[in-house]
Amino acid sequence: MDVRIKGQSAIAVFIEGPELRKHNIEADNIDLKQAVNLLETAGWEVTEFEIFAGRDSVLLIAWEKPVAPHSFEFDNIEDLLLAALRCPQDYSSKLIHDGSCYILTVYTAKDELPCPALYEYGRPLELSEDYLLHIYEQYEPIILTGAVDKLKELAD
Repeated sequence: MDVRIKGQSAIAVFIEGPELRKHNIEADNIDLKQAVNLLETAGWEVTEFEIFAGRDSVLLIAWEKPVAPHSFEFDNIEDLLLAALRCPQDYSSKLIHDGSCYILTVYTAKDELPCPALYEYGRPLELSEDYLLHIYEQYEPIILTGAVDKLKELAD
């Protein structure tokens, strides 16, 4: 797997035959889920990407959409799980516990509002990006990527 970072917000991943077969992928029949898994293997949380499939190789180019963090505070795990169940799949998100409550941060496109269930079961927090970084350094994260999807699995 040849991974090349393109600036701060893009990545190119080139994968050839033996590596594809290791992941049980046929280059000319790669699906979206397989592409996402390959990009995550390369250390990239996917927001948008394109697939260029050859006969025995695949080129994936991924880039980040402009995103806005939205943080919500939950007093208990039950409310957190109920909110997660009503959120869309593949929500870019992470979760920490600060000693007194759960803080779920979701990332949406700049023009997109967070899932309404987060407001229903949690309380919105107005946190700057710098303060969010501080919180994630101070407290041990529970889930660093894909928190909403992992919480949905726990709730089922």
